[in-house]
Amino acid sequence: MASGTPSADPERGGRRRAKLSELSSFLPSVTTPLLGGGGERARRLPPLFERAAHSWWEPRFDSDILEGQYRVTTFLRIKRRLQIGVAFALLAAVVWCAYVAVFRDLVLLSLLLVLGALPLLVVFVISETSYLEHHLVGVSAAAAVGLSLLSLLPAVAQLEVFPGGHSVTELPLFTWAVVTVTMVYTMLPLPLYVSALMAGAYSVTLEALTAAGGESSTVAHIAIRAGLHLCLHLIGLRTLVLAQAHMRSTFMTVGQTLLTRQQLELEKQLKEKMIHLVMPPVVAGWAQDRMTDERTLLESSSLGAELARPLTSQTTSPEISFRPFNMQSMDPVSILFADIVGFTRMSSNKSAEQLVGLLNDLFGRFDELCTRHGCEKISTLGDCYYCVSGCPEPRDDHAICCVEMGLSMITAIQEFDEDNCEDVNMRVGVHTGRVLCGLVGTKRFKFDVWSNDVTMANKMESSGRPGAVHVSERTVKYLQGKYVVTPGEPLSGLETFFIGGRRSPVRTERPAEGDGEGEGEEPGSPPSQERRDSSSSLLHKKACSLPSIIEPSGTSKQPGSPELTSTLDRRGRRPRLRTIRTDTDLRGRLCGTTRTRLTSGNFWLHSLPEEQHPPHITELNGTKPGDLPSHRVANFNMSSQSSMLDPSATGVPIPGAGDDTDLLGGDGDRARRVSQQQMQRKLSDLEMIKCVQTITSKANYFIHPPIDRLTLFFDKPEYERLYRMQHARRHHGGSDTLSLPKYNSLVDTLVATAVFVVLTAELYATFEPSVGWAVFSGVAALWLVLIQCMMWLRLTSDVPRDLDKMPTRFELVYTWYTRWYPFHAVGASLVSLPVAAVFANWSCDAFESDCSHADLYFLMFLVGLVHFCNFTQLNCWMKSGLATLFAAAMAALLCGVPCDCPMEPVGPAEPDGETGAEAEVERRRLVFSASFIVGMVVVVVLIWILNREFEISYRLGFCVSLTAAHDKAEVQRLEGQADWLLHQIIPSHVAEIIKEQAKYSENHRDVAVVFASIVNFNDLYDETYHDGREYMRVLNEIISDMDDLLKKYTSVEKIKTIGSTYMAASGLNSSQRNEAQRPDQHLVELMEFAIDLQRTVAAFNETLFGFTMELRIGYNIGDVTSGVIGTTKLYFDIWGDTVNIASRMDSTGVTGRIQTTQACAQLLEPYFEFERRGEVFVKGKDNMVTYFLVGKRDSAPAVSNTVS
Repeated sequence: MASGTPSADPERGGRRRAKLSELSSFLPSVTTPLLGGGGERARRLPPLFERAAHSWWEPRFDSDILEGQYRVTTFLRIKRRLQIGVAFALLAAVVWCAYVAVFRDLVLLSLLLVLGALPLLVVFVISETSYLEHHLVGVSAAAAVGLSLLSLLPAVAQLEVFPGGHSVTELPLFTWAVVTVTMVYTMLPLPLYVSALMAGAYSVTLEALTAAGGESSTVAHIAIRAGLHLCLHLIGLRTLVLAQAHMRSTFMTVGQTLLTRQQLELEKQLKEKMIHLVMPPVVAGWAQDRMTDERTLLESSSLGAELARPLTSQTTSPEISFRPFNMQSMDPVSILFADIVGFTRMSSNKSAEQLVGLLNDLFGRFDELCTRHGCEKISTLGDCYYCVSGCPEPRDDHAICCVEMGLSMITAIQEFDEDNCEDVNMRVGVHTGRVLCGLVGTKRFKFDVWSNDVTMANKMESSGRPGAVHVSERTVKYLQGKYVVTPGEPLSGLETFFIGGRRSPVRTERPAEGDGEGEGEEPGSPPSQERRDSSSSLLHKKACSLPSIIEPSGTSKQPGSPELTSTLDRRGRRPRLRTIRTDTDLRGRLCGTTRTRLTSGNFWLHSLPEEQHPPHITELNGTKPGDLPSHRVANFNMSSQSSMLDPSATGVPIPGAGDDTDLLGGDGDRARRVSQQQMQRKLSDLEMIKCVQTITSKANYFIHPPIDRLTLFFDKPEYERLYRMQHARRHHGGSDTLSLPKYNSLVDTLVATAVFVVLTAELYATFEPSVGWAVFSGVAALWLVLIQCMMWLRLTSDVPRDLDKMPTRFELVYTWYTRWYPFHAVGASLVSLPVAAVFANWSCDAFESDCSHADLYFLMFLVGLVHFCNFTQLNCWMKSGLATLFAAAMAALLCGVPCDCPMEPVGPAEPDGETGAEAEVERRRLVFSASFIVGMVVVVVLIWILNREFEISYRLGFCVSLTAAHDKAEVQRLEGQADWLLHQIIPSHVAEIIKEQAKYSENHRDVAVVFASIVNFNDLYDETYHDGREYMRVLNEIISDMDDLLKKYTSVEKIKTIGSTYMAASGLNSSQRNEAQRPDQHLVELMEFAIDLQRTVAAFNETLFGFTMELRIGYNIGDVTSGVIGTTKLYFDIWGDTVNIASRMDSTGVTGRIQTTQACAQLLEPYFEFERRGEVFVKGKDNMVTYFLVGKRDSAPAVSNTVS
């Protein structure tokens, strides 16, 4: 396995790979090393944890980077566990030394204190110093040696060559052996192979010394003790291996969770940026609520009650429900309209790409001026650009801002003419008044303004003259006398003026924070050095080929990125870009050669095909690389390679980052591809550990988990509830590893079975079995077989993760079993079986013949107690409580039911011989009982400590898994919102092209375009009633009803709404047209869409009281050019003579009819019936023969691709 992800379930593995491939937008080849390959070993046995190396004898990650950061991150928790273990060992050593002191063996006591307890004390002191961090294994090994000497020295003292032998009996020696072996595996942070070697050597040495110093050490006796040691090692190995698996899985989940949180923040920023592409920040909060539930209905206000009438005769309430609606009235607001004079002549000899490039260049300059002068761009209508000031955020200098904007636009278009050898000019009109601002419709909506004053501003533009700013008398009142004005012709009862110049320097300051661009500068004046630097910095950021997921603080320049410099020409105009290539750029080594081009004022990157850079939108449409959701990869974020390879960019050291920095190389494409895969995985590892380092620099998640320190319950009741529901079902990420509950339960059951079998066999071999004990053993064996069968069936069957919907009987049983109380009930029975088997064989008859049998019995009981450290998924309070209960019951039996047994001497005999035989036996029994009870207490305390640590680790793993799942769901939700909003701005197929090519403009043949106008909406609109807001609510309902039709017609794209006019087109998606049954299918669909528009308005009129909306539709077919333009706001639009004629078909049409050209009628004649209207004068086309739609033919062929 390359990365720890198994392929034991090919179908599930394939689904994971498919999902990862779907989410990943670049470098698809990286999924192979991330997921891991197959292989025979992968199919036989799951890895210990995700990204586990092949070395089972030493659990570690397959990446030195991950392994190094894991050790750094978990060091404090490991240190804490070591300190707890050494502190416990010191207390146990005090008890042990006290026991030895009872027998007055001062020599042995001195050796224990010096060679055993003193090293433990030194280790405890060292654990508080920095020495431990660099010598953790050595210090832990010293602690293990100290622990071992505390029992090996008394065992040596039993040898005949030493005086005072047999001063320590077999039972206390084995008790200390239980403590030593258990602590070496569980509390001392040693590698697996070191723990196994030291513990194994200790057991062999102790048993050899015991056999050499014991008179009754028969082969059977030695075999039984060896079996007990085997059980101890089995429990210890299981605990160590699964603890490592859980800890490392938790580390990976924490890292991925932090990456997800980081991506969550990116998605939030992305969503805000995307929202700001269509609406100001003030409207963003409401728009987010709208995205959450488009169809939430709100109670209508007073006008809704007045206009609405009952839909049925049974309805008595005059109110109807309206869609979510937010429209604000603002006064005063200045509105600017600007039209390009000579645009038709300029566009007559341009290709689609050239036209879109020129428009984007010019409108991009206007967008920058909008930002500089404190204006809010509203939209572009063909070659018309309009914006407002004082809306949606009020400001006192709104009129000055618009006038400065107009003057700057005139200057900017002069520069545009010089740069592009064109001859166009600007006609600008400004008017001040009241506006309604907000959103209308549910599809392709944008922030817009409506009012009679907006119409007046449009008239100001159309009645103006090229190269001048035409203002109304209302606007002049707000100019504070700062401009020279000359009178113009009156318009609609208002005096008008032309701006002749400035009387004094004018300052227009952007009120938004951090937006001081252009402060104190006049339009056309040379930009300040600060603004030039800012512009250069902005363009530099846009030039980065790979977005950086983590921006290092305090750095303003990415290492190795292209250096961009700007110079001003003699007129101080926009900065020119000059690209300085750096051959040492590491990004070039990773991704190949990068070429920068400057075309039509737009800056983007063109990459070689094999580079597989993440697609992005650059300056062409106003967003920086990484702003669009193209960088998402499941569980990993692919960040800027240069910043990730340079540890200095993070400001923190990266363990293992100095190895294998140059992985690219080798002969052939395959070698290079493999090297890129390895590098990409390493980069993702570096990215993850940066997140871990960031969070652990503030608070170590492994040291302070979110649980109560006393009860170990989660601080959040909801987490505790979910833990009890899912503790036996949770998963670490999506990988099938040994850390999963299904494998934990199986391994725990296998260990319980092994310990039960060993203890049962030894009890049978040592004592004569009773009938009750035989029955108990048989029932317990059957119970273990049943549970194991269920565990194995769980692994072999495809039990879904959603365990709430299981149709089979086994799945129902397994669902019941994994619930909190049944799981703990079954677990309690399993964890208690070994000690219960020993307890059930209690009989004084077995001890009266040979006291050594009593020793073996109590040794088996101690091993049964240690088994309560198994089953880490069970609650620690229950396991420790059961261990305490069994220990207390055994102590009660030992003290309350004395058994006669020829005890060994327990110390020096009384010199005077006054003590009688019965007193001596009683004394020996008390010492024996006391030593065993003290040993049980020590073991039980150790069990409490270990179970508490295991519980914390397991709950921590569940917590981070739950947090990761929550954050991933949140990321997906935000991704969906961002994608949804992006597709409201730009059609889905266009958005995908932009991500790949960083620009979009395309010529289309035989596209159908429709304009549908509510011709009498202005008759309904009345600003004297609620400033017209409630009438806009009615318009929102009509437009939204029209938008709902788009779900039915898949080839129809809404282009925009212009006031009360709805514009749509079909045939813009080439892939849909290629898959269509007939080449004219989209033409028929748009005509059917137009018919449904009529039906929609007719149905809406039935809900209105006293007013009937009148719809007029124009339809045309021809060639168009589509494209995306804008920098601060993206707009998708179509241009061409076809669009102009479709608009004229609407404006020259008749209410209630669909008008089209003669060519369109001939194309659609097989499907629809038309009637000839005659010749109609069309501006720019003279007289044209037009037709009215009569209806659809009954015999028309079925070609519709609508969705029912």
